[in-house]
Amino acid sequence: LGVPAADFAPLVDREDAGKRAEALERIGGGTLHGLMERLGARGAWQGLDDEEYTARAKEYGLNHMPRREAAAWYAILWDNINQIIIWVLLGCAIVTYVVNAIDPDVKWWVEGTAVMATITIVVGVCTSLEVWREVQYAKLSERVDKFSVTVVRGGKARVVDSTEVTIGDVVALSRGDVVPGDGLLVDGEVEVDESALTGESVGLLKRPAGAGGEGEGSADGCVYAGSLVLDGEGRMVVTAVGVHSQLGAVQQQVLEESDPEQSGLEAKLEDLAYKILWISLGFAVAYFLVSTVEYFVWEFAVLDRKHVSSAGDAVGDVFNLFESAVVMLVVGIPEGLPVAVTMTMVLGAVAMEREHVLVRRPKRAEVLGNITTVCTDKTGTLTTGKMTARSVTLADKVYEPPEKVFAADSGAPAGMLRVLCDGILAVTTAVVSTPAEPIEPSQESGSTTERPLLRFLAAPGSVRPLDRPLAELRAEQPVVWRVPFTSARKATCAVVQLDKKKHRAFAMGAPEVVLSMCTSAIRPGGRPQNLDERQREETLASLEGTTDRVVAVAYRDLPGRFSPEQAPRGDRSEAGQPSGTPESELTLLALVAIRDPLRPEVAGAIETLWRAGVEVRMVTGDAAPTAEAIAEECGILAEREGGYLHGQPTGRAVLTGKEFREKVLGPDGEIDQAAFDEVWPSLKVLARSSPGDKHVFVKGIRESQLFTRDPLPAGVHPDQQIVAATGDGVNDIAAIRVANVGVAMGGGQQAAIEHADVVLTNDNFASTVTAVKWGRTFFHNVTKFLRFQITVSVVFIAYLCVETFFHMRTDPLSVIMSLWTNMVQDALAAIALSSDEASDRLLLRPPTGESETLFTPLLVLNIAAHSVYQLATLVTFTEVARFFPEYSELDPKEAKKRDISLSVLQEDFKTTVVFNLLILESLVHMLCCRMPNGEYNVFSGIHRNPWFICVWLAILVVQIIMVQLGGPVVEVVALGWSSWLICLLVAGMELPFQMFVNMGWWLYQSNGRTVDWVDPYAPTSLEQTPLVRKPNGGGKKGRAGGGGGEGAAAPGGDEEV
Repeated sequence: LGVPAADFAPLVDREDAGKRAEALERIGGGTLHGLMERLGARGAWQGLDDEEYTARAKEYGLNHMPRREAAAWYAILWDNINQIIIWVLLGCAIVTYVVNAIDPDVKWWVEGTAVMATITIVVGVCTSLEVWREVQYAKLSERVDKFSVTVVRGGKARVVDSTEVTIGDVVALSRGDVVPGDGLLVDGEVEVDESALTGESVGLLKRPAGAGGEGEGSADGCVYAGSLVLDGEGRMVVTAVGVHSQLGAVQQQVLEESDPEQSGLEAKLEDLAYKILWISLGFAVAYFLVSTVEYFVWEFAVLDRKHVSSAGDAVGDVFNLFESAVVMLVVGIPEGLPVAVTMTMVLGAVAMEREHVLVRRPKRAEVLGNITTVCTDKTGTLTTGKMTARSVTLADKVYEPPEKVFAADSGAPAGMLRVLCDGILAVTTAVVSTPAEPIEPSQESGSTTERPLLRFLAAPGSVRPLDRPLAELRAEQPVVWRVPFTSARKATCAVVQLDKKKHRAFAMGAPEVVLSMCTSAIRPGGRPQNLDERQREETLASLEGTTDRVVAVAYRDLPGRFSPEQAPRGDRSEAGQPSGTPESELTLLALVAIRDPLRPEVAGAIETLWRAGVEVRMVTGDAAPTAEAIAEECGILAEREGGYLHGQPTGRAVLTGKEFREKVLGPDGEIDQAAFDEVWPSLKVLARSSPGDKHVFVKGIRESQLFTRDPLPAGVHPDQQIVAATGDGVNDIAAIRVANVGVAMGGGQQAAIEHADVVLTNDNFASTVTAVKWGRTFFHNVTKFLRFQITVSVVFIAYLCVETFFHMRTDPLSVIMSLWTNMVQDALAAIALSSDEASDRLLLRPPTGESETLFTPLLVLNIAAHSVYQLATLVTFTEVARFFPEYSELDPKEAKKRDISLSVLQEDFKTTVVFNLLILESLVHMLCCRMPNGEYNVFSGIHRNPWFICVWLAILVVQIIMVQLGGPVVEVVALGWSSWLICLLVAGMELPFQMFVNMGWWLYQSNGRTVDWVDPYAPTSLEQTPLVRKPNGGGKKGRAGGGGGEGAAAPGGDEEV
């Protein structure tokens, strides 16, 4: 064509009508017909032929929306290497290599290689996990980009993927369709929702340019990619696809924006890594300086050695002290921490993937466990997103579920039932999956109201079963006259030909409109009776208050010969007018109630989240009565007693977007935080809201400082609010970005998914429970490992200092012993303690506050207590080991065989006892660390964790082999059964010691009250928790909670811990 793709953009310019007219004049000679001819489309009913389509596709490309390119594996690898803890470990490995290379008595490569192996495992597993994530994300993106559209090519309608559309294509639009690209309407009339672009969920009427008529948006005929067709039918010519469409341009801009901030745990772990690095380095330097000074004081002042045997001896001793300082530094650095984080991420990612939760940023997964509020959509998230027939009223009898009408004993008049089914087939134009023509849900098309009616026909026992293709069934009674549904008419009408002389009219639409066309109604027995004004009013009154969408179906056998050409058309006026159309003197046949049903698992999920201290709030564009009814049904508006939030807030639980804006926005349009804080604690449902309202709602809750007030207001989490927001469109990006955790629906738009941290691939809100549970598991497992690792590090460093400063033993453990101890406390412990499965019992605890540190008072108490216990036993055993029976039985021949003196062999025996006790106490302490919050049963759920069992047993077996068979290589002496028994008893005493410490803590915390422990791994049913749920009893708009909450249980109170 010689016209660049960018030159078509002014044809659909949203702001400047002059630009549109100028572009149309330049490209199409000023007319739509000229534009289509230029593009090669032969009219709205012919479209492109195959040859022209191929030429346009080659010149302008297909409709591929911008998508983030998958990160290269080497880029992911570098990101995982470029972490502070990894650089610290690399530095330790290099220093270890250098120091050990100087010492001829040490295999210089062993210890450094062990650290390098840890780094390789951590970086390799993290990289593999994230590459796998990229593959999963690419598959999701490909699915999101595609949906079915109907195009006209060569005069035939074809259903194709949206990605196969190109400039010049003619696309047939009907109710429920999504517009695949930007373009101009060339035939028909449609009402569209452009909220995907504008954020305003308002129906805009579109007619071809120059067609005239009233209605907002009717003058230009421009339709845009991502818009939803609400009503009507029409055809458009595509003038922009992919990145050249306005939706594509927005998505391109999204891709160029940066990622969100660090998560709380990421920041805490990075800060912890820096602190541990400097503390360990400080201890190592101080240790080396103090021990060196003490060495020379000991040598020259205490032992009065004026002249050491040789300068080499002094240098060797000082170098041994330097080696010990390096060992102290290496032991202090928690190289197992990234292993623990990675292990939890891998196990959590696989488990969450099975439950339809894709975590796009695994390192932020722990934030999911700490959320306090979820702002969720309704349609497709809380509900199925699939309209379903709920009941049928035929001959004054209600059939619920509607399939009952087909039962043999239903009493429904068979003749009228047949007419009803014929009418549904005639009036609808939708395409759904049927037994005769099964198709994917994404390939279904047509009105969301028509689809459930067609599925109703496919019910068992139907008198009009869909056992043949829909086109074939509809051809049996061809439609000769039709008026499409529009939002102005609120009804559709079709006339079918029964035979050469008989015609029948069917009408379907809003009850108030269809009833106004009716003069009679089918009554019991299947016969029509007159319908007067009073009966109409009674019928309509019976439908008031329902949240269902009710569709009325009516019919009429037309008298005489029907001429479609002479029948007046009502598509430019109200339904039933002008007089004389087939839309008059009808007989009311049936009322069909349809609804988007609540997902069956949502109510339980909301209850579970509430027990976990997470408040669910609905933000929807639906009318307040509909939103309130769904909120009542799923439990969002239920009043509950107990839980972690103190009391019930007073105030309105349901507001419309307009009311919300009037209350919380200042004159400048910005949030008035003080006014907002008066509203949000009680607000559970925000109806008739725009995406802008959702953004304000999420931002206001996140920035609220109500938790700083004393006393704490009712219903407010006692820390900074952590908010998750769900969304599925471009209009939700602002809310997703401002939330702590952005949650996108897998069936949503690519732009929303790009900004989300988590994607629910099944679009089901209940999957949020899985995300929260694994987020808490992530934090829980990291905390367990930190307790273990820091305790062992403190004990090892303290013992090294004691032995050096008090006994001048510069190497209390051999190099291999130190290496094995370091491996146990880091990599192996990380694997064991980070592999516990997610437990529902973690959902019986409140969220971890954003300001809370990793080291809770109980954690610090346990680290201190166990460190003191282990250090005391190790120092004691160093002194009392000479009283063990095996000590006096050591054989001088064994010493001679090892080419050492008997005294050195005796020192090796004491070292072996201490080394054995250190590892055994580490094993027992590993069991204690499984329950970091003071639970008494450390074995709970251990049988469900094969990783822990295997690692724990492997450490024990290797320890036995090293002690009994290590000999001179490990510098150990084989222990007898009595020494083993003593070591096992002392190590085992750490279990009752743990209970003693925790009982003291709980007694101190309870202030003399009875306290129960929550076991996070015990089998449980969340529904068994003794919390009371009461129905809410307020009015629709003035709903308020209970008062200040005097009877509510505070966290840690008598009722529940």
